[in-house]
Formats: sequence, C-alpha cells, structure tokens
Amino acid sequence: LDLDLSSSPDAIHSTLMIAATAGIFDPATQPPLPSMTVTHPLLPWFITVHRSVSEHVTVLDVLHTICTDLNKRVERRRSQRHERNGNGLDAWEGRQRIEFLQGRYRFRGLRGIQSGEDVWELVTE
Repeated sequence: LDLDLSSSPDAIHSTLMIAATAGIFDPATQPPLPSMTVTHPLLPWFITVHRSVSEHVTVLDVLHTICTDLNKRVERRRSQRHERNGNGLDAWEGRQRIEFLQGRYRFRGLRGIQSGEDVWELVTE
C-alpha cells in the first residue's frame, strides 16, 4: 500500500474507496483489537486508534486516524513534553505534526514492537 501521509484524511479515504482496496475493512491486526497505539521514532506522542464501525480496528481506521493526527497542528502541551527531551519544540508550535516526519511521508506499513500486542510502529520513508 503506497500512501502519502501528508494528504488530507478525506483524500486518503476517497483514494482507498475509489480504488476499492481489498482488505480495508479487514482487522488491522491479528488477533483483532478494539484499539491500538501507533508510535514513530520521530514523533514525541503516540497515536491511539479506536474501532469505528466494527468490533475491531480495521485497516481503514488505522490509515484514517494516522492521517487525521498528522494533519493537526502542534499544540503547546505537546511542545512541553518534547522540550523535556531537549528538542525545543516551541519553534514547532502551530505547524503541522506531519513535519516531524522530516519528509518521510510515504506509508510503508506497521511493525510490531516489544511494548505489547497493541503497540505498533509506523514505518515511513
């Protein structure tokens, strides 16, 4: 699946629906989960994905939630957490979160990490 995460959530949703991408309503994980957490090494926050219309989180839920989150603007409370890491996020306030990915906007998938079955790492390039 080749998606540009800097696209709007509506554009991603439309692209998936028009392309009739097989499996977008399938469970995003095995075993299926009612919610999951997505991380990325360049993001100073977690993205929580909840199920929308199904008993489990679907592929579409994951993609829509990630795009929605990354298209938000950085808020002050987020910057305080990042500043503790010494990265001076005040300069980021008001900018889009997607900019934290430093040009790595292509979605390449998710991979499981050792933090538990409900925590996944976003893979981008």
